[in-house]
Amino acid sequence: SYQNLCEKYPLFRERSENVDLVVEISLQPWKVFKPDGVILFSDILTPLPGMNIPFDIVKGKGPVIYDPLRTAAAVNEVREFVPEEWVPYVGQALNLLRGEVKNEAAVLGFVGAPFTLASYCVEGGSSKNFSKIKRMAFAEPA
Repeated sequence: SYQNLCEKYPLFRERSENVDLVVEISLQPWKVFKPDGVILFSDILTPLPGMNIPFDIVKGKGPVIYDPLRTAAAVNEVREFVPEEWVPYVGQALNLLRGEVKNEAAVLGFVGAPFTLASYCVEGGSSKNFSKIKRMAFAEPA
């Protein structure tokens, strides 16, 4: 079960960046309920390390960007994201999932949209009102 995996692998990123664990976790609901879709176990912030934006997921707090992007200089340090280089495990897991479910279910992967990723990067994590990114958008639109 998922709880057992959480005990054995306590860090969310450890579970979401390991091909075998991603496949096992993604298949758990499908094996029990046989829905028409299997969703890749992942996080919307998965691309960030490949863009030179380190983050962690802190239990009880959620995603944390330790060095939020709040200046033009910080934004200039962001790298172009190359999936094959930084997250090869995503494609590998999707291919394995497709092989497991064959044509019995859709296989769905996901990632945060650009504004969602930017919001986390500027706010430093989750936000209810997005005040920092709104302030930046109006004060420094470039």
